[in-house]
Amino acid sequence: MGLRPKALFSAILLVAGVTTVMGLWATRFYCESEEKHISREITVTTQQLVESIETSRLRTQLILTSYVTDGNFVKNVVRGETIKILKDEFKVFINNALKQTKVDYGLVYFDKFVAEDSKREPTVLAEYEDLLACAFVSRPGDPNFATTQRDLLSDPSLQTWVQKIYNAAELPNTRTILTINQRMYLVIPTFLVESLQAPEENVVGVALLLKELSHEWALSQLESSGLNNKSNPTRMILHSAHTVIAHVNIGQDEANSILMNEVGKTRYTRKATGEEFITYTSPLTDNRTAGLVIVKSLDKEIEQPIAEMTNRLITVGAILGLFGVFFAYTLANTAVSRVKTLQKIAGKVQRGDFSQTVTPVGNDELTRLGEAFNDMTKGLTALGIYTDPTLAASVVQGDIHSSVDKVTGTIFFSDIAGFTPITESMDKELLVERLNDYFTIMGAEIKRTRGYLDKFIGDAIMAFWGEPLYKGNDYAIMACRAALACHEAGQRLAAQHIAKKTAPFHQRIGIATGEIIVGNIGSTDKKNFTVIGDDVNLASRLEGANKFYNTAILIDQATATRVSKDFLVREIDQICVKGKSVAMPVFELMATQSGAHNDQEMLANAYYNALSSYRARRFSDALNHLHTCLAVWPDDGPGRWLKQVCEALQSTPPEDDWEPITIAAEK
Repeated sequence: MGLRPKALFSAILLVAGVTTVMGLWATRFYCESEEKHISREITVTTQQLVESIETSRLRTQLILTSYVTDGNFVKNVVRGETIKILKDEFKVFINNALKQTKVDYGLVYFDKFVAEDSKREPTVLAEYEDLLACAFVSRPGDPNFATTQRDLLSDPSLQTWVQKIYNAAELPNTRTILTINQRMYLVIPTFLVESLQAPEENVVGVALLLKELSHEWALSQLESSGLNNKSNPTRMILHSAHTVIAHVNIGQDEANSILMNEVGKTRYTRKATGEEFITYTSPLTDNRTAGLVIVKSLDKEIEQPIAEMTNRLITVGAILGLFGVFFAYTLANTAVSRVKTLQKIAGKVQRGDFSQTVTPVGNDELTRLGEAFNDMTKGLTALGIYTDPTLAASVVQGDIHSSVDKVTGTIFFSDIAGFTPITESMDKELLVERLNDYFTIMGAEIKRTRGYLDKFIGDAIMAFWGEPLYKGNDYAIMACRAALACHEAGQRLAAQHIAKKTAPFHQRIGIATGEIIVGNIGSTDKKNFTVIGDDVNLASRLEGANKFYNTAILIDQATATRVSKDFLVREIDQICVKGKSVAMPVFELMATQSGAHNDQEMLANAYYNALSSYRARRFSDALNHLHTCLAVWPDDGPGRWLKQVCEALQSTPPEDDWEPITIAAEK
């Protein structure tokens, strides 16, 4: 995509972004405002419902109390009128009370001793500890009269509660709500007394009025509150002891889910649809065993206003978009040629060509950008000289970050054998020239296998293969290829030195594979991109261990395991290198499997047999196998070393606790 389309597209995105941000801000502001409004509305409504229940309770109790303390009723009690007369009078009152207070049921209880007076002729509906239930009244035409009477008179919670207030001769001063057979009742009690002079000492019974808090009651309350509109109906749940008693505009399963998981929260999300709801919970009793939950959909409440707001924002966004496209196209057209030039040069730099520069023209932002670009390429050129080019390119491409990572990779260490005597005998300028040639050749082989040339340390070389610079899983194989290539190149270079009658360079290489820490390591003002870890140290120790066995390339067991299908390797010994307390197998990298000679394979097999006999303390057998080794390859370093060890052990047999391990006291 060209710059002009990008500019146009950017302008459209900018306008769309601004419009979206405005829309999101307006929507969020409106949603928060509407949420607060709905929360206040349902809070007030819920409080009004609770206050309505309380008002109904107080009004009903006042009417009930005024009746049972009426002089005629008290006189009838004092005169010892029959229960039937008292019941008939009470039924007339309750029927009137049902009409005035909209309660649903009435009950009257008399003291057993008062009721069992022979004059009173009791008709007992139910018998409790000290009380007899003698009358039950419901609204006229109640189809559930018999069922409700049975449930109320047999419910133990109502029996216990009535007996408790009767024994205490003290009416509760707060709302009483009881749940009986999955139905919730507001209970309003008063006492029947024989005297108004000392009523608390003359209690002879208890009268109750009960208002059922049912589905119909809840629906009527919602209708009268004005919250229950058709487009967004308000949902109500009445509950007691974590059980749904009644639910309006909401299914039983969802009501149960809200009661179990959402009570006490102000927001509720329906999992099936993702719809957001506002919830408010209010207890109906002081002990909070009964309560109601009001739920209202926030999404439906704001759906229409949000749609209207969206339409307005789309119109405004379209107008702004047209202006933005026009101005963006004009500006892009004037700058496109200069930017294209810079883009082309930047592409070359990204591919690793740090020699590119930009010719500044004018005195605007693009000119200053070109100057900054030239400064950048100068720095990258220096970076490519003093660091591995792979690292420089990775820095440019963003593959290198400031943190460190723990990865699995392969570490390569090489050193020049006998370098100190060479430095003492060779002219310094010639030494530097020879060393630079050596590093150039070795570095080329490492880079050819995509290894990271970490650093030169005197005459030593450190490199590694692994994340983040090498992405493949064959890092051990690549390191071994580099080691064999370096060894062969080193032999060719040594032959040239010998031809010139100067001291040759003979290198030793150690390779280890394992978990390493890679990243930018150093002080706050100077860092190196390098690797550290136990296996880094092991690779260095293996490089030094070559001198024990007169070998060129030693690798650890982890590397040998990974490369054995591709390379010919042979186990040399069990060695405990300096810094390690546990011995480990060490292997010589001999050749690739495809390039190995028959005599190399014979050598490896014969040495394997010799090593097995040596470890089994069969030193004579080991020497026989070593004779075969040295017959094939007289200068084989490991064979000569093991022959010398076996001869010494044969002449002086080891102790019983002897172990076939070599302790490396030096690095």
